[in-house]
Amino acid sequence: MTSDTVVPAPPGNRFDVRFRKVTGVEEDILRWVPWERTRYSALALVVVNAGLMAVVSMLILLAAFTNAPWYALLPFAVLWGWGLIGVDRFLITITHGAVSKRVVILILRLGLSIMIGLVVAEPLLFKIFEPAIHREVSAMRVDERLMKESALRECNPVPYRALDEKTRARCAAGHLLLSVEDTPAAAVGALEATRNRQAELRRLIDDAEKAIAKADQTVRNECNGVRGRGLTGQIGRGPACKAAEDAARRTEAGSRIDEYQRQAQALEATLANLTKARQTAEGAYEGRVAQAIASKLPSADGKIGILEEWKALERLSSQSVFIFLGQWLLRLLLVMLDCLPILAKSMMGTTSYDRMHRAQLFLAEEIYGSEQKLQRQRHLAMKRVAHQESELDERRRTDQLAEENQAVLTHRDAVLDSQIDALAEELRRRHTSTNPPSPNGVPFLIN
Repeated sequence: MTSDTVVPAPPGNRFDVRFRKVTGVEEDILRWVPWERTRYSALALVVVNAGLMAVVSMLILLAAFTNAPWYALLPFAVLWGWGLIGVDRFLITITHGAVSKRVVILILRLGLSIMIGLVVAEPLLFKIFEPAIHREVSAMRVDERLMKESALRECNPVPYRALDEKTRARCAAGHLLLSVEDTPAAAVGALEATRNRQAELRRLIDDAEKAIAKADQTVRNECNGVRGRGLTGQIGRGPACKAAEDAARRTEAGSRIDEYQRQAQALEATLANLTKARQTAEGAYEGRVAQAIASKLPSADGKIGILEEWKALERLSSQSVFIFLGQWLLRLLLVMLDCLPILAKSMMGTTSYDRMHRAQLFLAEEIYGSEQKLQRQRHLAMKRVAHQESELDERRRTDQLAEENQAVLTHRDAVLDSQIDALAEELRRRHTSTNPPSPNGVPFLIN
């Protein structure tokens, strides 16, 4: 006969017993169904494999968040895996011997396992799609860098120009305004002011030239005898011609055209100097702005975080149906692998061990009930005896009190009788001494 047919079977080797402890089985019961040992050893292997998968997943997740070497992160990952093994052990243990409400219990256990599985599956999913995800992250970083650079250049234009109120408010709200030293604003302002003055001088010179030309034309018309409004029509330098010449000279003298022309010529040199100063300031400003923009731009390199990987996977999924279906199928597969300990226990159905475990529970409950009943009877018996003892003690005490009371009454009556006798004797003596006896021997009665 083999050890699987002899019941109870001899204890298994120490390693197998400890290994099966992962499933929460009791070896004392399993000895009566030794053919179940292989099944529960396989279930223990499934639980340990799920724990190892959780260790790898947590190691990948921690590596994505920190720069520590893997061997420094390994203890935390092992602790996480050990915790999940403990959870699986608990979920399996509570099913031993359970036959009622199995569907409800299974749904609750699967819900908990799925939530844990999603946490475990995501880092493994990112690791499997890592090449494509990292390429997409690089592309996303380049796009983000270009968008940020474009926005910064729009809010900090080169060549320098003042922003309108609406644009400045929008840039300030987006924290896009750069603080750059020695902006060419002063040079630009001076150049603009000089150009405005030059334009004003040109307008004044043009107005003066038009007034002088009009006065000269009036002189020519008057002196040449041209007829018209305000003209005499007389040829020659008569009084009217001389008056027109005097008016033309006064117009030219009052126009200040020579002063305006001198100022305009002086502004030409000033404009040249200011333009050169602006170009120099713009060159230095452009370099400082470029340096400030470069410092504000996100790096295209560097460690890739878990959130970037998540966004990249979502972006890839939106671009490709194959990747969308593949990542969800893989995610479901990883979740199912993490839920496999619970599913495996459910697929095992009600085993011989379950029935014996339940029978042992029933027996333990019956024994406990009998023990409680026996203790109750003992307790009640002790209480009844104590009650009877209390009643007997009460009767003894009552009788004792009655006897003591009777003795007191008897003693009091005896004392009272003796006092009465003594008093009667005293009265007789007094009566005898105050009333002598009569001759016939009968005492006199005194009224």
